[in-house]
Amino acid sequence: MKAFFIVLPLLICLVWLAILTLDCALSRRGREQRVLAAYALVCTLLYGCHAWHFMGPHTAFGPVDVLYSFCTLACYVVYYLYIKSLTEKDGISWRDALWLLPAVLTSLLAAVLLLLGKDTSAVPLVTKILTPLEIIPVAWFGLRRLQRFDRWVEGFYSDPENHSTRPVRILMLVFLSLALLAFVANVIGRDYFSCSMRIAIPSLLFGSLQFAILYVGSRQPSSAEEMTAETQDAEEGPGDADTFGERIRRLMVENRLYRQKGLKITDVAAAVGSNRTYVSQWFNRECGQSFSDYINTWRIEEAKSLLLAAEAAPSLSEIAEEAGFSSESAFFRNFYARTGLSPLAWLKEHR
Repeated sequence: MKAFFIVLPLLICLVWLAILTLDCALSRRGREQRVLAAYALVCTLLYGCHAWHFMGPHTAFGPVDVLYSFCTLACYVVYYLYIKSLTEKDGISWRDALWLLPAVLTSLLAAVLLLLGKDTSAVPLVTKILTPLEIIPVAWFGLRRLQRFDRWVEGFYSDPENHSTRPVRILMLVFLSLALLAFVANVIGRDYFSCSMRIAIPSLLFGSLQFAILYVGSRQPSSAEEMTAETQDAEEGPGDADTFGERIRRLMVENRLYRQKGLKITDVAAAVGSNRTYVSQWFNRECGQSFSDYINTWRIEEAKSLLLAAEAAPSLSEIAEEAGFSSESAFFRNFYARTGLSPLAWLKEHR
């Protein structure tokens, strides 16, 4: 049983490494998926080092410990680079490799001391000091990038909940919490968890977390790279603001464009013969709303009309679909946010 808990996180990361590598090779997924595969590789090496340590009596500092020193610090940085590649138009650059400098220098120090036969006891201490110094900025900058990206999503998609990074943000907070626990466990010492019952706790915690991170990352529906690729539209400006706004309003009143599922701001820009940037600025400046708020306001008004027009008990799923919502849950959420009532409660008040 102890052996199972020792290798569990390693097997989880190894399986996901194979899945992500194959997925990138066959479907040519975006750059963020390749960085996520790199994260899976670093975690596989890290938990491989853990397994090596716990599987036998390795008392002397060796080459595996050099690799462990690198992976312990690098895993947080590579995860941050994944978030940056997911949320930034330009992805990551060679300058971002500087984030890996502490991990590289620590492992080089360990390798030099090992080759020279010098005392290596300072290496674990350096790793313990650098770990919290990396976790805090990774969490801070990572969460800020995810929040900024979600604001971009709200201005791009009419159904932002289907494209947001909310699951990634939740996992980021869990990741931060468990990273701090890992830091405490590292201070206590890995040998404290040699007992099978003790090692089961971190094994299940970190194994579950890595599975969730890699699963959610592999299914993240939108990325900055994909959204940037969809914004190659016309260069024409809006012209007169009143005329431009009237063209957009006509699309809503006469064509009821808001009923189109998966509507994007680029669809509106193409329909009015303008540029996505100008359309986005018009929504923010003239309407005081994001694109998603504007479209869903029209959808709610459509839904109200459909509710009042229904002779018998209305089918909420049909009304949600006719109004343009991607799901019944999105309909409920938007309806309650704008009226403070559920659709049926609102109908009871207004019929």
